[in-house]
Amino acid sequence: MSGLKRNDIQPCALCHKGLMAGNQIAGYRVKIDHMLFDPGAIQRAHGLEMMMGGHVALATALGPDEALAQEVSSSTALICQACALETRVSLAEVFERMGTASESGERSDDN
Repeated sequence: MSGLKRNDIQPCALCHKGLMAGNQIAGYRVKIDHMLFDPGAIQRAHGLEMMMGGHVALATALGPDEALAQEVSSSTALICQACALETRVSLAEVFERMGTASESGERSDDN
């Protein structure tokens, strides 16, 4: 994993303070991928597994290597140690905040 250069440093995505606020020496780089599952592909894979007597490995070897989910969007953000340890927040809320930071001009997405 690569390190962070000065241009990569940004405020915490949750509290919007600096990553080293309160003399913290650790933080987290978090990437969240929003995925949508394909019910048809999942049903086909499950059906083949059932036809093979429940042998998943056999069904995987004989069936198509079809994607069961597609990435809709992806976002990466930095989170300070205090927020990572103390904040109880849903991943969907974190993802939304990361998107909001991206829209306001802050760098929060790898793509």
